[in-house]
Amino acid sequence: MAGANLGPDYELAKRLSAMERAIQSLNGRDVLQNASIGIGGLTVTGGSITIAGGGQLNVSGTATFTGTLTVPSGTITTGGAISAGSLITAGSSITAGTSVSAGTSLNGASLAISGGSVVHALTADAITAASLTASGNVTSSGTITSASAFVSPGSRSTTVTSSYVGAWIDGSGVIGMQPSTLKVKKDLTNLTETAGILSIQPHWGRYKWDAESTPLKVFFLAEEVAAAGFGPDVVPLDDAGDPASVNYQMLIVPLLAVVKAQQAQIEALNSRLDAAHL
Repeated sequence: MAGANLGPDYELAKRLSAMERAIQSLNGRDVLQNASIGIGGLTVTGGSITIAGGGQLNVSGTATFTGTLTVPSGTITTGGAISAGSLITAGSSITAGTSVSAGTSLNGASLAISGGSVVHALTADAITAASLTASGNVTSSGTITSASAFVSPGSRSTTVTSSYVGAWIDGSGVIGMQPSTLKVKKDLTNLTETAGILSIQPHWGRYKWDAESTPLKVFFLAEEVAAAGFGPDVVPLDDAGDPASVNYQMLIVPLLAVVKAQQAQIEALNSRLDAAHL
């Protein structure tokens, strides 16, 4: 029988037997060392995968976990996508070829997604990383929070042609739009007082960080606008409660009140001149 071909059933039985021996051998171990997992993959049911001792998780394809993936002091690297049902944590970096998806939170010293064209998804309720790099798009179904500034050099060369609104930043750093529909407003009265806006002095000048060769700019001083009676909606305050900036677009409303008042005066004068036949 030596060298005889016993058929696919015999080969399958041999593989199953070898797998059973391997599983029995692993049942008595707490640590899996120097292991190679082939076709069929690795399934962990009711537990988690933790790679300790500064080790790394390297996957040439896609890494998918229904629970938690933790590499306390090493890195997580895949050629495809990384997906976990709850938490992904790496002590160093997380690198994926296409997408990273976590059900609850994603934590790493740095996060790099080097997809060839578009990063398909980056979905997590909480993302903590010292740096995030993506060659494609980054999309979050939750909130993206940054303790420092958002920098977008490409915005200066991007033209918005339709359905655009002005961007505002509130006191907590949330970026959004300022609604102006009647549906969200109350306590409305007509603005007729014009003395405040007329008391503000326009200025030429430069910022202290500008070079002497910088062209002069036109601006108001936040302190003077506040002294004219305008509140934090026009003059935002800093953390110490002092005037910090001027929302120039908010001054359009009182300026229109000035124009209407002056137009009323002009019409009244024209009526008097007509009556006097002058």
